[in-house]
This record gives sequence, C-alpha cells and structure tokens, in this order.
Amino acid sequence: ITVSNMTTGSISAQGVEINHTEYLSQLNVNYKAKTVASHKRHVFLGFDQFIQVSPLISPAGGDALGVQNTVKGWESRGVFPIESGGKIQSLVPQLDYLTVLTEGQMMAIRGNSFDSWSLRQLSPDLIGPINQRSATIVKGRLYFVARDGIYMFDGTNLAKVSSHIENLIDTLTLTDAIGAEYLGRLWMSFPTNSVTLVADPDSLRQDEDGDFRLSFYKYTGYRADTFIHNSGDGDDGKMNVLDNSKKFLSQINTGEKDIATTSVTITSKFQSKYHEFGSQLTDKSYKMFKPLVSDVSQTQGVNY
Repeated sequence: ITVSNMTTGSISAQGVEINHTEYLSQLNVNYKAKTVASHKRHVFLGFDQFIQVSPLISPAGGDALGVQNTVKGWESRGVFPIESGGKIQSLVPQLDYLTVLTEGQMMAIRGNSFDSWSLRQLSPDLIGPINQRSATIVKGRLYFVARDGIYMFDGTNLAKVSSHIENLIDTLTLTDAIGAEYLGRLWMSFPTNSVTLVADPDSLRQDEDGDFRLSFYKYTGYRADTFIHNSGDGDDGKMNVLDNSKKFLSQINTGEKDIATTSVTITSKFQSKYHEFGSQLTDKSYKMFKPLVSDVSQTQGVNY
C-alpha cells in the first residue's frame, strides 16, 4: 500500500489492515440530529422524522474491556420512523418511557433494548410543541409551549394550563420559548419579549368551567435565551441565564437564606442596584416580593 504524505512524500508499507467503521453520518445519510436524549442507558437522536437509537452506553465503572461512558457500534436497525404528526421537536424522558414530541402529536418509546422497543401514541389530541426547547419535566409532569399556549401532560391527561392568561400569551412570541425546572418550579422564558413566567406545579387546579390553570408569576426586564442549571456533581445548584442580545451571563433567583426552628421573627434586608440590569438609564422598580418557604428540617443545599 502506498500512502502519499505532503511532508514526507510517498511511503510504502506491507501488511496494513484497514477496518471500515460505519459512522453516524453514513447511517443517517448526512442528516443532522436536532434533539438528543439519554434514556435507559441508550442515546436517542431525533431527526426531522426518524429517531436513531444507540447500543448500550458502557457503564461508568467500565465494561469487560474497561471501556466506560462510551457508545460504540451504531447500527442501522436502531431507527424509528415517525410517519405522522409532523417534524420531531423534542425527546424527553418521562416516567418509564421516552416521550417523543412532534409538531402535532405525542408518542412514547417503551422498552430497554432493540428486542423490546415499541412506539405508541400517548394522546389522541393533535397537539405538540411549537419549538424544540420549551419541553421540560417538573415534578413528573411534562410542560411545553404549543401554538395556543402552555400545556401539561401527566402521563394520562393532556391539558392546557394557560387559558386564564390568554391575553398575555397572545402578546408573546412563542416560537423561541424555552423551558426549565429549577427548585421544583416551572420556568418558561419568552426571550423576544423579555418575559419569564414562573409557576409552582402544586398550584395546578381546575376552575368552575373545568379548565386547568397554574398560578404564574410574570417577570419582565431581562431576557433569558438559555437556562444553564449547575446541577452536576460538585456544582453549586444555581441557575444561570444567558442573554444572547446583550451578550452577558447572569444568575437568577438568588438571595440570602434565613432559617428558624422556632416561632421567631425572621428579619431580612434586601438591596439592589439603582438601575435596571443591563440598562443604566432605566430606574429599577419592583412590583412584587415573593418569599420562598422551604422545609426547615433541611440544613444545607439550595433548598435551605
């Protein structure tokens, strides 16, 4: 075998073994995945209208050959075609299955191996997220932004939870909404409008007309294009926000913590800058103060 090299010229070798590897770009005909999820020790890649499933991820402690946290041997048989509901928007692990969210449908992939994977429809409603980044799990429930508002799916029921704030929803740009879970609450940002809605899932209830609703708190004045939760091992557990327009990173929902184990008065001081964050010409104003009350038996951590 003769190999041409720009620096050393031509070299010759004998007994060179060449092994062909079937790369993902070949398996997927150069399509690029738009969403990815890890579920049941497999990696799921979501393309427009099909899903590619990986072999088992090698365990953190290493397999028989000592390989750890690695995926090898992608195969063409690990493909799930999605033939209805439009393009895939998100893949979200929920309960014991992987939820597949398309533009107009919700499906579930169940099983744990190539021999047991199955795909079925979760809801008869032809509803799905309007974009790729709004879907998030909070306390076991799935939330996402559809074309007409915010929806919740608890594994059985799909319900709209924003009908009571429809006048606000109608003023927002929904196509770039992003969702996140932080401290057990739903955070839904609409960056084009510099609006973030925060809700406690435990406030979910039905009104006299039978419609579901959440109690949303509206925050304005800052833009959240991306939520970055420091949730890894050794991290501080805090939530950061990236503003793509002003090119800065900020930290949200921070403050001093007080704890009382008896019936005593808690005295706190609150101080901030005089001007709006990111705009030195705008006076800062606060319209609502919302304390977070947690279990006083906790002695440390982000919920302390």
